[in-house]
Amino acid sequence: VAQVLSGLGFYERDFHRRTEEFSGGWQMRIALAKLLLREPTILLLDEPTNHLDLEALQWLENYLLGYEHSIVLISHDRRFLDNLTKRTIEISLGKLTEYSGNYSFFVDQKILRMEQQRAAYENQQQHIKQTKQFVDRFRYKSTKARQVQSRLKMLEKLEPIELEDEEGGISFDFPDPPQPGRILMELSGIAKSYGDLHLFENLDLTIERGDRIAFLGVNGAGKSTLARIIAGIESFQRGTRKPGHNLAIGYYAQNQAEELVPQNTVFQTLDLVATGEVRK
Repeated sequence: VAQVLSGLGFYERDFHRRTEEFSGGWQMRIALAKLLLREPTILLLDEPTNHLDLEALQWLENYLLGYEHSIVLISHDRRFLDNLTKRTIEISLGKLTEYSGNYSFFVDQKILRMEQQRAAYENQQQHIKQTKQFVDRFRYKSTKARQVQSRLKMLEKLEPIELEDEEGGISFDFPDPPQPGRILMELSGIAKSYGDLHLFENLDLTIERGDRIAFLGVNGAGKSTLARIIAGIESFQRGTRKPGHNLAIGYYAQNQAEELVPQNTVFQTLDLVATGEVRK
């Protein structure tokens, strides 16, 4: 139990805390730990990596690589799929197609299969066209009557090749945000502690327009805390936080679902923030 919990990111001090004390994401890890410890003969995993950080993801991958029973895995993590799976089953447009390989194998084989299908379709259409031309040309010639009937019967028995429809994509157009200055956020000398747990001391960070930044660190290093400080919803003991000119901040948290009103419909929820043309 301790090994599985540690692998999924729990500290020993967490082992005796009540489940209700943890956030939704950590409760999902507890549920995953329970499932792994049962060692079922078929392990069905639906997006198991959604609430895992990099270290927990690597541990889970290694654990599953050594799993002695069957695994059925649903995931959008292509690397995870490639490393773990040996068969891929695609569900597309109401049909199920099986491929004897991992995700990358599936991608290559699907392209090849679609090309072969299109070639077979075009060949069949050409054959049908030529057959119909022969029938139309010799329909009323008695000397060709037997051949005409034979080809008509052949057309009736022909199994038509249908091209798979391409799954349509979805595109979004978002309004441009307010034009900010070059410097979006400056943190200087930030110190942050939770009791005896010291996360930051004299932390400096500057975010400029156009930056794309990832926070990496072990559980409890302060990644989410730093994000909340930048968002302006987390206090700190020392230092300064200076937002840039004309700055607009949007913050998506791990437990963002807790901010929703369950009684509202999806449309009502979005309609509360949509204005003008956006509401269409």
